[in-house]
Amino acid sequence: MTIQKKKNKPRTYLEKSKIGLIFGMGFEAVLGMYTLIAATLADPYQFPKPKNFLDYHKDAIGAVAWAYHSWRKIECNDQTLERAFSHPKTKASLDDLFVKDDGKIYAEIAGLISIDSDQQGTYLRFYTTKTINELFGDELLQTDNPLAFLKKNQKLYSDIVPIEPAAYSTALKLGLLGNLIHHYIYFSDNTALRYGSTYRQLSYEQLTAWSGRLVGTFHLHNNINPPSKQDTDNDPGTPSFVISRTTPYTFYRVFDQKATRISPSE
Repeated sequence: MTIQKKKNKPRTYLEKSKIGLIFGMGFEAVLGMYTLIAATLADPYQFPKPKNFLDYHKDAIGAVAWAYHSWRKIECNDQTLERAFSHPKTKASLDDLFVKDDGKIYAEIAGLISIDSDQQGTYLRFYTTKTINELFGDELLQTDNPLAFLKKNQKLYSDIVPIEPAAYSTALKLGLLGNLIHHYIYFSDNTALRYGSTYRQLSYEQLTAWSGRLVGTFHLHNNINPPSKQDTDNDPGTPSFVISRTTPYTFYRVFDQKATRISPSE
């Protein structure tokens, strides 16, 4: 007698939908509990502000998108980048970005670069979002209690402004908040502080607009200065680029703690 194995019937669309719904509800429950605990324990003056339920969804989607862009990242030699940098579309994009940079009082334009192509050849696309120091500046200028905010966020302030801890504490005790805010605006205007959260947020914001393959990160210098010592010291270990407002624009690669001018070629 031959024993026939029972064949598993393929799941119907309705059954698959139910399974997906169960997993989705479980994910939402865990995420909701995490959000509730985080919001309960968070200090109202800490930076950044506590995330809400939707923020965690955006962050998760952004993380997946950022991982995908990083996986598809392409290493371009200087000749390829120089050609792409000289494309009319690249120049037009940079003209717009420098105009936007003129309107910022405590941050530099920063973000990601991808390389794309059209009938005229390769060109660079620029994707921007607010940097950590710009978000911090927004909070600092809008908070109802700047003293409490500055007390809670001394480390991030010190990442932007070169100030000794003792001098910082003294300024807070004496109520010299105007001086601290003035110094922050001055130093932050020449800084583009970025963490992993910056790129997750940007990846989410540009989810449908993204085109081309990731080349690296960038920020603008709204002056003729080349990459600073801070730029090279804070080398993230992945290709980073600086674009200075010379005539024509100057394009630098920052990698392995040194800066190389790509265009105009040396």
